[in-house]
Amino acid sequence: MSTHTIRLHIDEESDMFSPFDPEQKTISGDILSYLSEQFRKVRKFKKDDFVIQIESESALGEENIRERITEHINSELYIANKELRGLWLKAICLGVFGFAVLSIWFALSATKEGAGMEVLSIIGWVAIWEATGIIIMQRHDMNVRKKDLRKMLKSEIRFQYPQES
Repeated sequence: MSTHTIRLHIDEESDMFSPFDPEQKTISGDILSYLSEQFRKVRKFKKDDFVIQIESESALGEENIRERITEHINSELYIANKELRGLWLKAICLGVFGFAVLSIWFALSATKEGAGMEVLSIIGWVAIWEATGIIIMQRHDMNVRKKDLRKMLKSEIRFQYPQES
């Protein structure tokens, strides 16, 4: 099993948190973006375990930082699950709509011709293709995102301080 360490250097504890949050409950967007970017880069190397190593010159509130990072990842995972359910609902609605329009088109095509029939055909097929695109592409992207978030959630968070002489 291979492990990958993501190193993060901060000067003081306040650098970990959003500058707009005096209670230090929200991790900085820059820190979160950096961590997400590092997980995305390393994903292609099929690493099993991740360690987030936070290096600092001064003592940090380790438990607060761990708790806030975990809280944020859980929140992102919840949002991703909610978005995935929304995608499924959208795909199902588009698929049903597409099949209904194509059924009407098929039923009427034996007796009618013209531009209206072509429009029905196009609308039906576009709805079907859109539903298929959601199921194949967007769902896949969301599942990859969820997998990354689960790996981030399982990663160990370590703190490293300079050695005293």
